[in-house]
Amino acid sequence: MGYEPVGFLDDDEAKLGKTIGGVKVLGKLSEIKSWVKEKKVGDVVIAMPGVPREKLLEVVSLCEGVVDEIRVIPDMFGLATVGVKAEDLDGILLFDMEWNLAKPHNIFVKRVIDIILSSLAIAILSPLMLFISIKKNFFSYQVS
Repeated sequence: MGYEPVGFLDDDEAKLGKTIGGVKVLGKLSEIKSWVKEKKVGDVVIAMPGVPREKLLEVVSLCEGVVDEIRVIPDMFGLATVGVKAEDLDGILLFDMEWNLAKPHNIFVKRVIDIILSSLAIAILSPLMLFISIKKNFFSYQVS
């Protein structure tokens, strides 16, 4: 993509004017139009995980007509990443999620691995269990 951040905006008063991750916090989200014009920004990337949808739409509407392109990084919290592929459908981010155990081949492979690992565990732990059992019986005595 080749983006070079000029700064970011945040409504948190404690962050204003500070540099976070090498990028300066320029101002509040409500000031986005003036900052876009001042910094001659072409594209805006919106990364607001956990923000309500209404707030995200509000920020997008502030950017409309001011920048060439608006990109939104989706909130990925709680999304399993194994078996997930991201796709672009005319500018819409789609996640293709596969449930690999739905395939008979994968179920068979998992079953074979389960049996092999269980057999190995039994083979390795049996002598130890036998030793503990003998030792317990050998050193135990009855109190009459």
